[in-house]
Amino acid sequence: MIKKIIVAVVIVLVILFLLPLAGFFVAPGITVSGLQGLVGKLYGSQTIGQVTANRRPSRVTIEPLVVAPGKKDTLSPVIGEAYKITRLKDDYQPVHVEFAYNPAELPAGIAEKDLKLFKWHEDGQQKFWQPIASAADPARHTVSADLTTFSILAVRAPLAYYLSAGEVAGLNKNLSNLEKNEPANTCGIFIIAEEELLEWNGADIMEAYLRPEAEQIELRDCAANPNSGVPVRTFAFVTEREINGRRVQYSVVAGTIWQTDDEKSAQLSGAVVDQNGQPLEEVMIKAEKVKYSAAQASTATDKDGKFTLDLHSGIYQITVDPAGGSGQHKNCSPANKKLKLHAFGDLIDKIQNNGTLQKQGPWQETFSLTCSEYYIDETVQLPVNSNVAGIVVKGTETATITGQLIKPTRGGYGWEGTWEIEHQVKAETKTSGVMSIMGGTIAMPSGTIKAEDHYKYQINLPRGAKAGDSFAIKGTRSGYQDTVSTAAGALVVSANGATTPFNLGATSSTETAGDTAINRTGRIVAVNGEDGLTIELFQMVANDPPKVNIKHMK
Repeated sequence: MIKKIIVAVVIVLVILFLLPLAGFFVAPGITVSGLQGLVGKLYGSQTIGQVTANRRPSRVTIEPLVVAPGKKDTLSPVIGEAYKITRLKDDYQPVHVEFAYNPAELPAGIAEKDLKLFKWHEDGQQKFWQPIASAADPARHTVSADLTTFSILAVRAPLAYYLSAGEVAGLNKNLSNLEKNEPANTCGIFIIAEEELLEWNGADIMEAYLRPEAEQIELRDCAANPNSGVPVRTFAFVTEREINGRRVQYSVVAGTIWQTDDEKSAQLSGAVVDQNGQPLEEVMIKAEKVKYSAAQASTATDKDGKFTLDLHSGIYQITVDPAGGSGQHKNCSPANKKLKLHAFGDLIDKIQNNGTLQKQGPWQETFSLTCSEYYIDETVQLPVNSNVAGIVVKGTETATITGQLIKPTRGGYGWEGTWEIEHQVKAETKTSGVMSIMGGTIAMPSGTIKAEDHYKYQINLPRGAKAGDSFAIKGTRSGYQDTVSTAAGALVVSANGATTPFNLGATSSTETAGDTAINRTGRIVAVNGEDGLTIELFQMVANDPPKVNIKHMK
């Protein structure tokens, strides 16, 4: 890592001070085509009229309708034809359909990019076209969608056609604001949204769209609010105007009710045991709320391995940390589980006959941890000392390494099997010196590099392992971050008999990296029989890799 940083510094300096002496080139980009024909090869395809589907006729039928549902001369008519699409076989995969259209048929003012697929909807006396999730391709004059339900479909303009761009932006902003600023102890949200469109030609109703009742209510997470005085947010939008001699009214009325649990109505209790069912005392149980307002609680198991947590209703990430209490169970692997702890039943299904809400819980969970007589728990400090092109780097790398035997192998001493290891590294180094480059020198101000990294991986120690044997290290790397700081001072460049100083202020930059897979190799240093063994892992920037002991808990 340090070598890469020094190389990057060199490159920047070369660009700043030596660029006139160098040349460069740019490689052309490479375009990779997609794999759109794969499903078609597996299931076949067919084209009927303006519709293409990635299923053969034995699986899906496409039937053009002589007369499309609804009235023809609405402001936003069907473009082309309407088609009845029916799936004959359940293959449990979405059916991709593509509707071609003639742009010359679009009413004035409708942009091709705004076209959508609409499904004909009949709900008692209500009959209307309802938009579905779809995407327009103006370059190819098509609108496509992935269907999981089947009906009569056609290309039309969306409801936004009746609104100005400013009205659409304002509408979306107000709708999104309904879900902001949730109160404390929130565990869910109850959303009601009514949407209606009416179009008149004189006294005749040409278009009547009302959001189906089943879609007006959306219940997320909590089932109901157990307390009174719940904060409510509402929003209403109504517009009416004339378009091409037609009177159009469009309205949206929406509201949200935050669902809170100010009392700790959800109780989680249970026990932590080892793989043999024996209770584990002083194991830390932590519950952290993962949605809506933050909340967390923790406790340790008692002598019988039992615990109880009183929580606000919500969805929680439960972490069982055997080393987080007294530290006496470092030889046990941790556990994690996400639990939905909502203290009240579903709003519609579980309301009791007297009108009160059915109480849920308490919740019982038993966590079984894999424990062995052997464990890893070491902090190792390693020196960093290198010289790259005259730049001296000195410092220390600190590695904190913990590990548990998660899948023991029968026989042997007891430490054989698959190990899961967590390896955290922090390094702090200082740079100084004079760099020789391209016949000249660059004297740089002193600098500091701080870096940290986090690895999780597995190793396998087989029966009969002996000193000198190697083993694979496979897992993930996450949380990498380095900060490079340069002290204020003069950077002096000497070349061709001339010396030029550049006054620099103090600088600092931070670089991070996402998760990546790791594939390394470790080595067994010494085997101490039943007392354990010493293994060598890998370093980040240190001169030598860390050597850690697998210890025997007797």
